[in-house]
Amino acid sequence: MAVLDLKKGWDSYDELARKTENPRHKAILEVMKEHLKWEVLGYPDKVLETVADGGVYKFWGLGAYVELPDFDAIRGFYQSMVDDGTNVLQLDIDHLAVADWGIAAHGTWHQAFPGDKVPVVKVDDPGAKYLVSSRLAWFFPFSEGPEPKLVSELVYFDPAPTAVRKLDPSEKLYDELSEDVFS
Repeated sequence: MAVLDLKKGWDSYDELARKTENPRHKAILEVMKEHLKWEVLGYPDKVLETVADGGVYKFWGLGAYVELPDFDAIRGFYQSMVDDGTNVLQLDIDHLAVADWGIAAHGTWHQAFPGDKVPVVKVDDPGAKYLVSSRLAWFFPFSEGPEPKLVSELVYFDPAPTAVRKLDPSEKLYDELSEDVFS
């Protein structure tokens, strides 16, 4: 059995998209599905296709404030995730709301980190991989118009991860990493 269910967060967006009748809300949720799919699959340029011109990301918690003020910084962020292997993640969404302005949500983020990249906490083996789980809330405003795009990621993490577990080298992180997973 795989450690991560890569499609779990995507399924939450999909379920709400199927239930909503508002065309704008449905469009926002479809963009979020694409955004998360390309993030997990590790395609920074495809992720940026879901972000509006002038997009800005802001992250609070986990020991720092980080602002990504433009496409170059945002692309670099996603590329660093690919380079470190942290793009492979599971998102457990506990609360999810969509409105004309965008998305508000709350849940737990599970990510495998190389030991030397684990945020906030010290680990005993910097050469190992660790599963890091963190509580977070996020607010994603979207652009106006018939084809909404993500204007900003405003993400608030708890100050420290809720769990950090050293992964055994024999553990399989995921079953499959392909577009077919997200259908």
